[in-house]
Amino acid sequence: KLDARPVLSLKNETEFKKKYYAKYLPLKNQYSCKKNKILLEAPEYKEVNVLLNEQNTKPRINLVINTLNKTQIFGGVATALKLFNEIRQTYSNQLDYRIIVCDALLDHETKERYKECYSIFNSCEINSAIENDDDCNIVYQITSTLDFIPLRQNDLFITTAWWTNLIARQLVEYQKYYFKTSYKIAYLIQDYEPNFYQWSSKWALAESSYDKLKEEIIPIINSEELSKFFEGQYSIREYFYLPYEQNKKISQHIKKIGRKDKEKKILVYARPSVYRNAFTLLVDGVAKWQSENPIIATNWEILCVGEKFPNSYISNLSNTKVLGKLSLADYADLLNSSAVGVSLMISMHPSYPPLEMANNGVRVVTNKYSVKDLTRRSANVYNIKNFTPEAISNAINEAVSDYENNSQISYGLSDPNITLKGKRFNVEELMFQLCKWKGSSVSGR
Repeated sequence: KLDARPVLSLKNETEFKKKYYAKYLPLKNQYSCKKNKILLEAPEYKEVNVLLNEQNTKPRINLVINTLNKTQIFGGVATALKLFNEIRQTYSNQLDYRIIVCDALLDHETKERYKECYSIFNSCEINSAIENDDDCNIVYQITSTLDFIPLRQNDLFITTAWWTNLIARQLVEYQKYYFKTSYKIAYLIQDYEPNFYQWSSKWALAESSYDKLKEEIIPIINSEELSKFFEGQYSIREYFYLPYEQNKKISQHIKKIGRKDKEKKILVYARPSVYRNAFTLLVDGVAKWQSENPIIATNWEILCVGEKFPNSYISNLSNTKVLGKLSLADYADLLNSSAVGVSLMISMHPSYPPLEMANNGVRVVTNKYSVKDLTRRSANVYNIKNFTPEAISNAINEAVSDYENNSQISYGLSDPNITLKGKRFNVEELMFQLCKWKGSSVSGR
């Protein structure tokens, strides 16, 4: 059952102001100093209020996402935007479209990029958001918990992380109560997110986002490996899976060159802010390889990509540069020229960087985990035996030795040969399941 938080019916601005100042604000002020303690541990988790748009019944696809800023977009967000754009291209003006940004406010560059096609609002601009909720293309930014979100009867939601899923669930509950509608939520699952945290309230919140995978959620699982894990963990049989596809912008810059054109560069995916990438172990593993192979290591340059960080973080390394987050074109150039790579991921998801490296002729040191074993996909993969600096050093030494000994390099990836019960992702099938209508039967306002 819904709690007693007030919901304001959206009819006109005059009535809104009357209800807002006479009813809502006094209650809000009464409880404003009593914020939920979970926000101290999980600030991304938000409770939301709604403004009902009762007049507009045109279906609208809502992508609930954490950021649109280019500097914060990595593989997961890029995949979500790709899926959202595929729906836009397929259904065009049969639907309206809204991106709900839950965390990072749009920076100036992002606003400039989106303003040509989207109306942009944040939850502080409530009057503008109300007046323009009928726009076909909207970017709506949530700035804090208990913010208002305009809600239509036929709003449909695609979520992209555990907290975005829990936010969308609140909105669907409001729809059930006030509009008597019941839609499933599409959940783009891109990792087993509880394991991002220690066992805690935050772990439990993340895990709770999977508790309705069989009833009220349409899972869209990124990669065959992660799909296999979720089949076993949650006994799901009906879902979509997204096989790995290399970013087209990377592919445009790839040159399939021979071994002699590769340079003595070790491309390292290094992100100290993301613990599952095992940054400290990775650095110590590279350092151990350098110390045990001092003559060979002198001729190899270490290039750290993925995130900018102080050089003091790698003070035990030599011949090393921190390049940070690169454009896809610059990253592709490094894939062309680098002979060896290192990219760890303590997760069931295969991770994009090791696949990108292996796909483009880079001998990559990475790791197995649970159902994941990337040697099924490429002979360019060198799995570490365990998570120790010694094991990482040994795998680097093997990859470097194979290069030094003129062994052949290969391009492309094999099918991982994982038997799955789910279906390969199809946008028309998703939309049919999401709202139980096909594109040809969509009605307008």
